[in-house]
Amino acid sequence: MKKIIGIVGGVGPYAGLDLHTKICNNTVTTGIDQDHLEVYLLSRSAHIPDRTAFLLDRTLPNPAHGIFTTVAKLVYIGAQVIGIPCNTSHALPIFQPLREQITQAGFNIELLHMIEETYHFLQSQYAHISKIGLLATQGTYFSGVYAEILESEHKYHVLLPTEVQRPLVHQAIYHPEYGIKARANPVTAKAIQALTDVGNSLIAAGAEVLIMGCTEIPLALNRAHFSVPLIDPTDILARALVHRAAPDQLAQI
Repeated sequence: MKKIIGIVGGVGPYAGLDLHTKICNNTVTTGIDQDHLEVYLLSRSAHIPDRTAFLLDRTLPNPAHGIFTTVAKLVYIGAQVIGIPCNTSHALPIFQPLREQITQAGFNIELLHMIEETYHFLQSQYAHISKIGLLATQGTYFSGVYAEILESEHKYHVLLPTEVQRPLVHQAIYHPEYGIKARANPVTAKAIQALTDVGNSLIAAGAEVLIMGCTEIPLALNRAHFSVPLIDPTDILARALVHRAAPDQLAQI
């Protein structure tokens, strides 16, 4: 029996829409609406504090509680396998208390870990490489969550932008005038240029692939921008959700 997919939206809002789009793109159908999977997207941005702000200042409210209340609402309406389209939410100081709250509530669901799924994808498709460039928020860089998972078995080495470049990536996402969170449709040329410049610097430093380690970044970049493959954790999460919900309908890569 097919499982119902739940999406914790609002982190940010366009990222939730992008994940749902990619779930549809990765689902095999006969061309009719009725073949698509049952997906519940709940976007509650006002109830989930900024993840990066918390990781940089632990005196602020932990977003884990807001994410949990959204998960609880998804469970109430029937979601069985749930994904969070936000890389930073998977940092241990957020994701661990979230898992604990889910366990304490007794929810019989599967909550996927976006970055662990990305690691499994890299192992299946890019086992031969060693150096991975990471474009992400300051919170994701600060938490070290990608290095913790990807370098855990000495499989990969994660290359980060310089201390000067990291704020450029962050502002491409967060700047109130030209950042992707403020201007996602269409993304501004300034944000695209900043991400492209830093990505090319990582390639020059030896990166064999680039991970778009913030769910806003795939809204701005595509493979035409770089000479190496782009890894999209949102698409990877979408495929993992489809695989858990209806494995026979997962599209081939």
